[in-house]
Amino acid sequence: SFKLYKDIGISDILNKDMQTILFKKKRGKKAVYITKEQMEMLRVTENSNVSEIAKEINRVIAENGTRNFQPAWINNWLESKGYLCKNVIGNRIVTDEGKHIGITSKARQYNGDEEYNVNYFNSEAQRFIFKNLEEILSFRYNGNTVINVNYHNIDYPYHLSIIDFLRQNPDKCFIVATGSCETYINKGSYRAALIYKGRAKTLIKNDINTNSANKCILLGIKDAVSEIKRPSDIIILSATSLGFNSPKSRNYQLCSQIIRCLSDKGCNISISVCKGKGEELINFLSSIK
Repeated sequence: SFKLYKDIGISDILNKDMQTILFKKKRGKKAVYITKEQMEMLRVTENSNVSEIAKEINRVIAENGTRNFQPAWINNWLESKGYLCKNVIGNRIVTDEGKHIGITSKARQYNGDEEYNVNYFNSEAQRFIFKNLEEILSFRYNGNTVINVNYHNIDYPYHLSIIDFLRQNPDKCFIVATGSCETYINKGSYRAALIYKGRAKTLIKNDINTNSANKCILLGIKDAVSEIKRPSDIIILSATSLGFNSPKSRNYQLCSQIIRCLSDKGCNISISVCKGKGEELINFLSSIK
């Protein structure tokens, strides 16, 4: 029988082996990319504005021959994440969440009368931006990204049951999830589990605002990932393809976040799809107490 696995927790380890991040060409222009080596060349200062941060990024990617990285890409992403917001006159100012990561807003005047705000980033805020460059670029290109990270696909052996597949990989930590939704009320749910050496931790969530069952599954996987405490060999197991290998998938950005989070934790990542075994997977997860 499966028991609650309590030794799985949270870690914020930055993956030093981040691979090259590549982005597709768009409208005939060579899109921005940055390599692992270039990421390590980025310098922080005591205080910088967003234009200075973009200038630093452009310094290290100059030899790539791409278009310039734009300051607006940082601001747009920060606003989407709630670190910045627009005031009544449309200027972006820092939120409480933004202050927490090291952003401050200062009022300035244009030609002595018209007031505007300039946001400044301390060294920690600059590191936060650089650490999240992959996600910022992903947001800029609306998910049309190809991310070369350290994960691979495992062909599921269909002659095996779910339990036998787990037993054949006793040294792996499995993330297993199922999801469903009622499209007419736009509500979904997931059931997910972290499984390691016969022990399991189950996560259940209802009332998710979505009409996509796949998104529910991915949210379950993402929440399970947040519980991982230390570097592990991970196998993500689902009964359907979720979009990890398809940049055109509507959920690809969420897939990218999951891979990035696991990579940051130093995990070795594998993905396996047990197509046709959805009912078996549901029953298996329901049996875990």
